[in-house]
Amino acid sequence: MGRSINERPAYINSRSEIGHFEIDTVVGKKDSMDNILIVLTDRLSRYTMIFRIKDKSSESVNKKLEELKSSMGEKVFYQIFKSLTSDNGLEFSRL
Repeated sequence: MGRSINERPAYINSRSEIGHFEIDTVVGKKDSMDNILIVLTDRLSRYTMIFRIKDKSSESVNKKLEELKSSMGEKVFYQIFKSLTSDNGLEFSRL
């Protein structure tokens, strides 16, 4: 698993540079598992990307990020996503 949010470098906390994203999931109606979203928000600009995922598993989160990297190209992906911060949810255990 990644490092604690307390270990995030000060320059990321300062929100002085675009490209440092936070990631979270949003679950819709509890009786419908097809309403799960992954939300990526830039800490400075607040630009937000939202994608539907199959379920709230680490496999689904990683699959969506890999699809995004593949569609953008690896170089562009890493230029856009300089860092990615998540909470301690199990769906982020393989980031």
